[in-house]
Amino acid sequence: MFNYVFKRKKTWISVFILDLIGGILFFFKSKERPKKVERILVIRLDHLGDVVMATPFLTRLREAYPAAEIHLLTDENHACLFERDSRLDQVIGVKNHWFSRKAPVRWFSMFQLAMSLRKMNYDLGFDLRGDARTIFFFLFLSGVRFRVSYGVRGGGFLVHLAPLYPPGTHESERNIHLLSAFLNRQYEATPARLELVPLILQNMQAKLDKLGKSREKKLIAAHLGAGYPSKQWGIEKYQRVLELILDSENYQICLVGQKEEVPLPEDFLKQEGVLNFLGATTLAELAAVLSLCDYFIGNDSGPAHMASAVGVPVLSVFSGTNRAEEFRPLAGSSEIVHKDLDCSPCEEQICPLRHHHCMSLITEDEVLDAFKKLAAHSSPSSRVLR
Repeated sequence: MFNYVFKRKKTWISVFILDLIGGILFFFKSKERPKKVERILVIRLDHLGDVVMATPFLTRLREAYPAAEIHLLTDENHACLFERDSRLDQVIGVKNHWFSRKAPVRWFSMFQLAMSLRKMNYDLGFDLRGDARTIFFFLFLSGVRFRVSYGVRGGGFLVHLAPLYPPGTHESERNIHLLSAFLNRQYEATPARLELVPLILQNMQAKLDKLGKSREKKLIAAHLGAGYPSKQWGIEKYQRVLELILDSENYQICLVGQKEEVPLPEDFLKQEGVLNFLGATTLAELAAVLSLCDYFIGNDSGPAHMASAVGVPVLSVFSGTNRAEEFRPLAGSSEIVHKDLDCSPCEEQICPLRHHHCMSLITEDEVLDAFKKLAAHSSPSSRVLR
């Protein structure tokens, strides 16, 4: 229960004391597994890429429980990705929680949501991240009868099954390990998969055609932003790489993401062959746009995982924030550019050493060569429609 992932000593000690007291108070809780599972709650509240990497878990869970109701609790901004997902019966969006980047936590709202979930009478629940706050509010207070999660961020005393956290494995495999431990059966992680809505796909195809999408040229989705400064390679470097690709006259570039995170000059945005989709899509629409592209180039980010999950070959520039082998797209049609330095993984939003060598040492030539390799050895997979 005390196998924490915290790096800060004060946090480790505080959570250890809390878990020690909780472990004593809840020592005699029942660990009997449910004989019948009719309704299941799956929780993945954190970042977009993490939610996409949870889709292999949803696939395996539906295979294991074809007749059960399966509900997903996730950030309200991510919920639209699963509105018509065949693996799910309901998607519950949450706002102003502890992973929200732009708003303070509304603790009373979290309590109200927990009380609302309590009425659903869940037989089984999984918190895929292993977070004390999520476990307390949405597994424990919501009254889930049998609770499964990792105790690596505290709260392990509140769950009935807390498997040993497997470090060094891919995030999708860590998610599925929870299901394997519960069912005493070994499952393997499949590549992430998002299901697309045909009407949204048709609308995005029409918008791309209106912007001048060519039928003769390959279309590259380019997402140049990232969730944290530590994960950003650099807009100017990406611009030079994209210009070199455009010079070959075999490609067009589709820019995706938020306007404010990609301050590209106007002359580049108006360049022939550049389709500007910045700030123009919801996440569900972005998934459709990505599926209509032939390749993806960008940082380690949620859109990179989305592109892989709709069958698009991905080139991802990885910083030293996380271990690339644990968080890269799991699909075979991907290329990673990464510098393995002694200071990584730092797990920081801003480089603590200020030099940012994990990104600054990556050259334009390395990224361009990686794209050529990707283009030579991969082809887009078929997308999944619903």
